Amino acid sequence: MILCSISSCSYGKDSLEKQTKQAYELFKNDQYDKCIELCDDVLKINKSFYQAHINKGKCLFMLKKYEQALDTYNNAIKIKPDSYEAYGAKGSVLYKLGKSKEALIEYDLAIKINPNYSKAYGAKGYIFQTLQMYQEALKEYEKEIKISPRSIDAYINKSAVLGKLERHQDALDNYNIALKYNPNDKYALYGKAVTLGKLGKQKEAGKIYTQLWDDKTIAEYKKEMEQERKKTKSSSTSPPNYTAKTK
Repeated sequence: MILCSISSCSYGKDSLEKQTKQAYELFKNDQYDKCIELCDDVLKINKSFYQAHINKGKCLFMLKKYEQALDTYNNAIKIKPDSYEAYGAKGSVLYKLGKSKEALIEYDLAIKINPNYSKAYGAKGYIFQTLQMYQEALKEYEKEIKISPRSIDAYINKSAVLGKLERHQDALDNYNIALKYNPNDKYALYGKAVTLGKLGKQKEAGKIYTQLWDDKTIAEYKKEMEQERKKTKSSSTSPPNYTAKTK
């Protein structure tokens, strides 16, 4: 891929937009440092170029430079105060910084701007889940599912909460919905097996364990699942990080 540098391009809006798109392609290809460098080039010419701040923030997040990402998203919000994406991204950064209450505020701001932003409900649900506020978490996951009825992670997270509430049959039903959309989702299969065990259906659970593990131990399998989730930048064990590689 040939990148257009500031020194060789005009400084017009079209040129900056082109470079911002190139930066996004670098982000999608996990070239975070190069993406940040290109975003900085754009911002040297126009520090109010919103999308450059967003792309830079995404890269900083993936590099676990959370304080810098927070500053970058704050800059984006100053430029575009009605950006639900920026508020959602800021919420994810605050969560990573251990500031769950502040993160909830940002997710609420994102929802206020866009009530159909399903990821924000899912993120709120996860935070409530970690705080053991299961009824509140359940409500948020149900809101997420209402907006995005094919969200596999939403069904998996909802099932986990239902399990905590000892509603194992309801949990099983939701794992089955997730598996309807992706029969090979290992988190859903594992959760279904655990839930079947709690319902006393050991033979059915055993079949799934055999399908999943072969000769692997539980610890090895959980590690493998987490590695696969990281590859896709998606996880049902943390709030959405708003770096999903889609526009």
